[in-house]
Amino acid sequence: VTPDDAGGTALVPEPMFRRLSADTIGRETVRVRTSRLVVTPVGPWRLELDVDADQGGVLNIDQTGADVRCSAAPAAGDGVAIEVMPDGVAARAVVALAGNRRVVIDLVPRPQRVGGLEQVMVRLPAAAATRVEIVAAADGEAPGDRWHCDRGDRNGIWRPVDDAVGPLDVSRAAMVRLTRSVDARQPLVTVPDRAESLDDIWWGEDACVVNASFDVDPGRGLVRSLVVRADPPLAPVEGDTATRFMPLGDGRYLVDLPDPTAGGFRLVATFAMSLDDPTGVFDVPRVWLESVATDMRTVRCSAAAGLDLTAELPPGYALMRPRDGEGAESATAWRSEEVVATLGRGDDRRSEAVVVAERPRPRVAVRRRPVPPRIVQRLDVAIASDEIDLALDNHAASCGFFTPRRSDAQRREEIARLVSEQIRDAVTDGILPVQDGDFECAKVQAPR
Repeated sequence: VTPDDAGGTALVPEPMFRRLSADTIGRETVRVRTSRLVVTPVGPWRLELDVDADQGGVLNIDQTGADVRCSAAPAAGDGVAIEVMPDGVAARAVVALAGNRRVVIDLVPRPQRVGGLEQVMVRLPAAAATRVEIVAAADGEAPGDRWHCDRGDRNGIWRPVDDAVGPLDVSRAAMVRLTRSVDARQPLVTVPDRAESLDDIWWGEDACVVNASFDVDPGRGLVRSLVVRADPPLAPVEGDTATRFMPLGDGRYLVDLPDPTAGGFRLVATFAMSLDDPTGVFDVPRVWLESVATDMRTVRCSAAAGLDLTAELPPGYALMRPRDGEGAESATAWRSEEVVATLGRGDDRRSEAVVVAERPRPRVAVRRRPVPPRIVQRLDVAIASDEIDLALDNHAASCGFFTPRRSDAQRREEIARLVSEQIRDAVTDGILPVQDGDFECAKVQAPR
């Protein structure tokens, strides 16, 4: 039975019905009000849909590219017929009677192995509200057996769903991804035990670059993703690594680890921001991990040639000695320790992290380093019977950032000053400027 645009129905042979149905995927007359994915510890999962259907309405459930296969549930719902494609990739629900109905479809998970994790992706039909309910085993569930949920959009961008007691709200998500550890003795955690972070900051003439590295120790757990925070306007710089920084807003970036395995690991990142003027007093730009139980942070600042950088550290920061072969005037480093309070449940580290009250931020004062001019001069003295001729050949080159031009009067005054410093009590008789920065002094008569 197929719906007709003008109303009514038409009876066709079953082979023709199957062919027509396959050619009209997407022509739906069923509106999904609420959707619920029930993740069970044993057996198939359930997709429960509360729908508002016209008479003979059709709803297509497509799991192409997903890690589940459709199966007809024993109780599909009153007045609802479920047809599953032979490969289980798609199913069709036909509602015989108009009105509000419940459609139930079984989904058989086929977990995919990623490092030390297994994950299952499920596509969701468009609905006004969607929930994911993870059912615990009747005899209790170890923390390592618990599923973690991510929501994804149609562009394949994944965002973690905040852990909560009860169903998880994934409304307006096109798909969800459930992940857990393969070995229950190594639970999946979102708050690693410890980390050592380094922000290597280079302050240049037109940009500030932060090369950040994080040595993470998750303890006995596994970490599949981290959230990196960067002070705006710092932005990630695309590099040679395969690490992808997905923006979450407010300077937060989600980083998925490509191969989560047990043990410690290192994450590196480069962030940068432009500078209109490198001089002034600035808050030190930071790049750090959002949730780590204990984070030992080290910051090292260095500046471009011609710039002097001075750190202003509030209480709670320890100044460090320069590295071997590095003078104190070329770089400044300090260290601090950040502790995060967790609202955990036993060994489960999925809990939300609450940062202890943030201490005042360090600042740096950046000034231009004064560079004296390089002066090379030669004084030739010719003594005659009636006069003494003096010739001063002076070459002055300024190394500063800005060299002002001088007027002829200023040049003469400077040459006169140079001559008077060389020959005390001399009286200038004639001054002849040549090129800009090169001067010559001639015929200076000494008093009798």
